[in-house]
Amino acid sequence: MFKEWVPTITELLDRPVPPIIYIYGHVWMVLGLLATHASWGVIALPLLAKLSIRKKDLPAIHPKHRPTFRTKLEMAAELLEWAAQVL
Repeated sequence: MFKEWVPTITELLDRPVPPIIYIYGHVWMVLGLLATHASWGVIALPLLAKLSIRKKDLPAIHPKHRPTFRTKLEMAAELLEWAAQVL
């Protein structure tokens, strides 16, 4: 197996291009099923995913499409309730 190269702080600061200060990404809550594969070992099969939206970002979404705010813990509970009903 190879190790992913992660630059150190010194390497980032020594670059000619300034490092990225702010990185924006999506946070997904994913419910997965662990399975054993003969060649790949243990793998996770995603069953259901929900997009987590920060409370401060909700006003930017049009009211017609705006979801109700839920914490990550509440979303995790919803995923587990779904799994209990379906599986």
